[in-house]
Amino acid sequence: MRFERLFSLENNLYMIGAPIIISAGVLWKDHETGKNVVQLKFQSVSPMNIKAVKLNLKAFDVAKASLPGVEDYQYLDLSVEEGELFGSEKAILLPDEKTRSFSIKEIEVIAENDYVWRGWETGFFAISPSTFLGEKLSEELIQQYKRETTAEATFVPQKASDYWVCTCGTINKGEDCTNCLCGKKKVFLACSASWLEDSLRTDEERRRRRFKKGSIIVSSIVAGAVSITLLITLLIIPFAHYKKGQRLTKEREYYFAYHEFLQCYDFSNSPVWIEYIERVVQTEVIALIDEGKLTEARRIMAPFKETANDVYLNLDYDYKTIIIGNGAKESPLHIRIGETETPGLTYSCPACYYYFVPNESGTSTFEIVDSSNFSIGVYDKDWSAKKTTGGTQQRKSYVLQAGEIYYVKIEKGPINGGIATVELWKNR
Repeated sequence: MRFERLFSLENNLYMIGAPIIISAGVLWKDHETGKNVVQLKFQSVSPMNIKAVKLNLKAFDVAKASLPGVEDYQYLDLSVEEGELFGSEKAILLPDEKTRSFSIKEIEVIAENDYVWRGWETGFFAISPSTFLGEKLSEELIQQYKRETTAEATFVPQKASDYWVCTCGTINKGEDCTNCLCGKKKVFLACSASWLEDSLRTDEERRRRRFKKGSIIVSSIVAGAVSITLLITLLIIPFAHYKKGQRLTKEREYYFAYHEFLQCYDFSNSPVWIEYIERVVQTEVIALIDEGKLTEARRIMAPFKETANDVYLNLDYDYKTIIIGNGAKESPLHIRIGETETPGLTYSCPACYYYFVPNESGTSTFEIVDSSNFSIGVYDKDWSAKKTTGGTQQRKSYVLQAGEIYYVKIEKGPINGGIATVELWKNR
C-alpha cells in the first residue's frame, strides 16, 4: 500500500462566524517517495462564493516537538458555492519526514467582493456528531419523518448559535439545506413524536379516502385491470412526476418543476419540494424588485399566476421594496391577494409575506387602508412574531431596529377575493 495514514484532525472543525468548515484533515506517508503530505477537505457555509483559501500549518514529531511546517499555502482560482466541498484534490507537502501530526495555525478565506475572514487554531472546535433518529423515534415514525422531509433523513437535527445540522448530516447556515434542500423550519418541526403521530393519522385518513375511491372503481371493472390501473395511478405516474420535478428543480426550471410536484402532491415529500420552490422563486423576485427590475420580476411571476387556484405565489409588487426612512409617509406597498383577474378565475392566497430592512430604528406603523378582509402582522428574521405596541387587526405599530430583516404577513379573511393596499410609514 503506497499511502499510510499517520494522523487525522477531528472532523468538522468550526469557528463561530467562519465561512468554511474544516470537514477533514489527514497526514499521509507516501511510501513510494518517502514524503509526508497533508490532505484537507473544506465545506463552504458562506452565501458568497469563495475565491481562495490561505493557511499556515504547524508540524510535530512523535513526541509533539515542533518541526518546520508550511507557511502561506494557497488554494487559488476557486469558485466555491455554499454547501460545496473542496480542497481534497490538493496534497500539501511537508518539509520534514519525521512529522507525525499537524495543526492549522492560521487560515484566511477570501470570498467575492474581496471579503476576507481570518481564523486561528485556538478558535476552532469540533461540531458534535449527530444522534441517529433511531435513538429518538420508532421505525414507523422515522419513515414518516422521511416522507415529511427527505429520504436522506438519518440524524436528529442540531441547532447551534450560527449554524444548524440537517437530518441528512449536512451543516448549514441558511434557511434551506444545501444538500437535500429541506427547509430548516420543517426539519426541526417534524422531528417530534407527537407531530409525526398527528401526521400519520392525517395520512391514514387520506389513504382511507383514496381506498374508498378505489373500491368504487373496483366494483365497476375487472379486478385485475383495476390493480394495474391503481399501480400506475398511485405509484408509477406519481414517481415519474416526482423524479422529473427533482431534475427540473436542480436545473432551475422552477415553474415546470413546481407543476410536476403538484401532479404528485401526495407522493413522498413533494410538499417539501413545493415549499422550497416557493421560497426560491419569491426570493429571486424580491431581489429583482430591490434592484428596480420590476418587469423582470413580473416576468418570472407571470407563469405562476396563470395557474390560479393551484398556486399561491401570486404577489403583485407595484413598488420597490420599501426602506423605512425620514418623512411623514413613504410610498405605499400594494399587495394584491385573491384578486379576480377574469370571471371565474380567482387566486386563493391564504397568506403572503413581504420582507423589508429598516434603515432607521424606531416605531413604524403598518395599515391596510382599503379592505376589511385582511389582517396584518410582522415577524423577525427567525419568524418569531413581533410584539405590537398597539393598534387593530388592520393597523399595527412595531418598534423596529435598523439593519434587521423583518417580514410583514398579510392574511386573507374568510371572504374570497379582494385587494389589500398596505401603507407603511415612519412615526414622527
